[in-house]
Amino acid sequence: MDKQDYALYAIALSALGLVTTLSDAGVNSKLLALAGEGAAAGKDVSPYFRAAMQFRRILAAAVVLPGLVLAIYLLFANGASPLILALSVLAIALTALAAISTSLVTVALQVFREYKSLQGTALWSAIVRLGLVAALFLLGVSSPPAFLFAGAIAAAYLYLARSRTAKHHADWGAGTHPVGREDFISASRSALPSALALILAEQLVTILLTINGNTDAIAEIAALTRFAVAFAVVNDVVRNIVAPSIARSAPTRSSVLRSLGQVSSVYLLLAVAYLTGLILAGPLLLSILGPEYAGLTPELAALGLGTVIVNFSRGGIGAINYARGWNRYSWSYIPFAVVWAIVGLSALDLSTTWGAIAFSASLALVGLASQVVRLVHGVLNLESGS
Repeated sequence: MDKQDYALYAIALSALGLVTTLSDAGVNSKLLALAGEGAAAGKDVSPYFRAAMQFRRILAAAVVLPGLVLAIYLLFANGASPLILALSVLAIALTALAAISTSLVTVALQVFREYKSLQGTALWSAIVRLGLVAALFLLGVSSPPAFLFAGAIAAAYLYLARSRTAKHHADWGAGTHPVGREDFISASRSALPSALALILAEQLVTILLTINGNTDAIAEIAALTRFAVAFAVVNDVVRNIVAPSIARSAPTRSSVLRSLGQVSSVYLLLAVAYLTGLILAGPLLLSILGPEYAGLTPELAALGLGTVIVNFSRGGIGAINYARGWNRYSWSYIPFAVVWAIVGLSALDLSTTWGAIAFSASLALVGLASQVVRLVHGVLNLESGS
């Protein structure tokens, strides 16, 4: 895809992230914490999944329409034709529907340590998507909606495959009485402000670049951050193996700090290797993206640093907070985001590539600061333990 089409594709993916993030708002984290404790005690966790599924649908119904409206505005403002716009919005809606259901089903597999199923379904979903994308390239199709529908099909497959295994451990059907609804409502109230601020901050970058007519920068940011796939394996292991283990472990300070030290060490080593690779292989990586991205090695390094911080804050520190259900101080993201926006808009020129990329990359610091606040509060409220 050229920069114009890639920008539209990136906008659609961003809108998809908006819908899935806001429709979660602490629900998955609380479900993992409750189900992890319940499973460790030998309890039936089905009622928790029933309550989570019901509440998640309510959240999804509330955020889908605003998310699609924003997507329509950004796609249209960045040059999407009516047909591309309509097909993109449809693909976003279908993918979001599958992704929202899959995330809850995945928690069941995490809690009951169905690691082979998690890895196998993820692999086959990736193969399905890769096969569809390869077919599109062979057919000479480069339209953004085509690639979005490939993602929708892969997401639907992932849901069907994982739900088949998950139902052996938890039944969230209509016959199950929901338990824990108040816990999910409370978790959502704590997490929703920060989730909303997170999404608004991310969308602010795209909106401001759209206003400045800098569609190229939208494509460049999206393309240069694609190399973050290097963190995919580690993030997957932390999310599917480490986090559930933390949720089932004794809630003591020493246990949490030990887990934090182990996870942090892995991310530190990967960060050093990742940044070194980006700097040394920058010109080669940019040539893979195409001639339009030549000479962007400094920008690639800046976004790489932001990628490292994002993955550590979400996958490292965030895994601890997620597993323990520590959402109480999620709102701390808001003041940090306000400071980021004020400083960034005052110091950077978003009509330039460097200004846009620096503004986008620095947003990672906001998420890191918020995760640290949540972690510190959570650890201080644990028993010291051994």
